Amino acid sequence: MEIPDHIIERLGIDQYISGASPADADTVLQAGIRLKGYQHNQLDDMVHKMATTHPLDRTYLTLSEFKEYFCPKTEAVNSVKEYMTDAGFSFTSEDPACRMMVFSGKVETFEQEFGIKIVTKKISGTWYYGFTGDLKISAELSTWITGVFGLVTWPMGGRKVEGHKITPPTRKPFSQTVPDITRKYHFPENKGKGQKIALVELGGGFKERDIRKYFKSINMDPPEIKTVFLEGATNRTGLRYAFGQLEVTTDICVLGAAAPEATLVVYFNDALSSDISFSWTYLYTLSQIIMDEENQCKVISTSWGDIEERYNPSMMDEMNRLFQEASLLGITICTSTGDLGSQVTEAEDGSMSPNVHFPASSPFVLACGGSEPMPGLKPGMPYREKVWNEPSANIFWILSRSFATGGGISKFFPAADYQRNCKLPLNEKGFRGRGVPDVCANAGFFSGYDIWLWGIRMKGVGGTSVAAPLWAGLIARVNEAMGKPVGFINHHLYDHLGPQEVLNEIVEGNNNNNQVTDPKLFYQCTKGWNACTGWGSPHGINFLESFRKDEKGP
Repeated sequence: MEIPDHIIERLGIDQYISGASPADADTVLQAGIRLKGYQHNQLDDMVHKMATTHPLDRTYLTLSEFKEYFCPKTEAVNSVKEYMTDAGFSFTSEDPACRMMVFSGKVETFEQEFGIKIVTKKISGTWYYGFTGDLKISAELSTWITGVFGLVTWPMGGRKVEGHKITPPTRKPFSQTVPDITRKYHFPENKGKGQKIALVELGGGFKERDIRKYFKSINMDPPEIKTVFLEGATNRTGLRYAFGQLEVTTDICVLGAAAPEATLVVYFNDALSSDISFSWTYLYTLSQIIMDEENQCKVISTSWGDIEERYNPSMMDEMNRLFQEASLLGITICTSTGDLGSQVTEAEDGSMSPNVHFPASSPFVLACGGSEPMPGLKPGMPYREKVWNEPSANIFWILSRSFATGGGISKFFPAADYQRNCKLPLNEKGFRGRGVPDVCANAGFFSGYDIWLWGIRMKGVGGTSVAAPLWAGLIARVNEAMGKPVGFINHHLYDHLGPQEVLNEIVEGNNNNNQVTDPKLFYQCTKGWNACTGWGSPHGINFLESFRKDEKGP
């Protein structure tokens, strides 16, 4: 789901600094701290050892063992509280298990402690805050914390995006159901029994009657659904929350049909009205899922994100560290890659560059891109696919945008070690970054799923937001069949599954939805791994059997 521009955290946007005024010294602001884990420096080595071990040979940490390794000791928590209190701050909440603390203080206190200048600006009737200068953390405080987050709240809509050429739909839609696509993708016969899958929902909600109508329409029973409401979040529905409601409802319907005997644990947090920043709320929500002793979900599906340059780099580092930690617990994180193709942006000097979404660009998630059926497919013909790239479709025509799978090369994360044998294109600055996506699945609107919303059938719902929960459903089925979670699978994917053509390879199309002519600004689908569809779409039975083979190793 595309994050609304006004709640994305990012530092140093000149057009917003320009015209901003110094904030009143007595204004009280909130921010967040994340504490260092007890064995903070051992994380990289532990994750690498785990990731390069065959999934069947891994011994994952229990939650108790994880807390012993990585939760801060009481002395560290008390030291942070004492230091910050002496500096003039007060704490509004703390969660040592998730290593997160929220504190507040006056503007002048923030400025004195961190060496910054807080500024404010009214944009579209709302006052936002940011800061100038480099935020400096004292040597004493830095022994206990990884960073201070959440002080930038203003909107992100200042960069030009290369114009989209919109044309009326010319193809006739053929909606399909999730059971249709799981058959085409040869999902294993088991249904995910005994598995718990987490859905990250940062806005919106769902109506039970819509869920019942959807599953009745595909002749299936609704899945077991548990809801967890964080930080006072509620199940928000209605016109004001229409797109959030569509997102949540779609996630439940797709995932519930892909793994019908699994329990879906839907975690709600209201990022759109957070007192801090969107990315802090996202980090907190993921932390709560990973540390949830009651549910202990081994698969997470999330479809929230935006291009890397709209995030605070330190926050991307922090979330990436959290994904590493999740891998030690045997958790697979499936995330969508976005729906705006290579998402070209224009810098102030007029130069153009393609972008990838975060958190899909994290090396420690399974990034799920989009495919669509080849034109002209008829019943009985072999199911073949191309890159998802279509000018407009169905209900999304009102957005006046073209759509295509997100994919490309990270500007922030270097190429992952498991991508060492991939032919990764360099980005416009010659940087060999992490390649996105890893895999793909049907995301077309013309080949999308009919979802019930407000009691009405919404035809052709698609996007990479439906690819991520589909893959999450497949992982849950594999976990059930294997009797243990496969966890972080990217090394196994790149070393075995991809080269051995276990998945459905896709070799046609590109993600140039911006209608640009410079081939450096978008990505072409090619044989092998590519920056549009990764290693391809699921072949569920082959995927499952790949974990059972005797040849084990990195």
